[in-house]
Amino acid sequence: GHLPPLLVRHGEASFLPQPQGSLLGATAGVTYGQEDIGLLPGDHLLFYTDGLVEDPGVDIEEGLESLAATAARLVREGRADTLARTLAAGRKPHRDDICVLDVHLPPQP
Repeated sequence: GHLPPLLVRHGEASFLPQPQGSLLGATAGVTYGQEDIGLLPGDHLLFYTDGLVEDPGVDIEEGLESLAATAARLVREGRADTLARTLAAGRKPHRDDICVLDVHLPPQP
């Protein structure tokens, strides 16, 4: 299934509601629901594959909590420009494919 998107706002991370339905592109002719969220200047909205948060023998909730804590810390430390790369690089050894999409609304000057 899908993993919940992660919103990092003002250095705090929170998971958005988990999408329901088929995986994107898995089946032709599937209709998907839509959710709207307003992003504020400085926000990061992270989409990621399970390879970023899953480890054999470890509850996935631990991986999700670690992701949220690490993403929030990187933003607070001013390292948001390398957020996706830093999160993916921290997963060693790579046991699964990893993809991270960081949708970032730049802060206002």
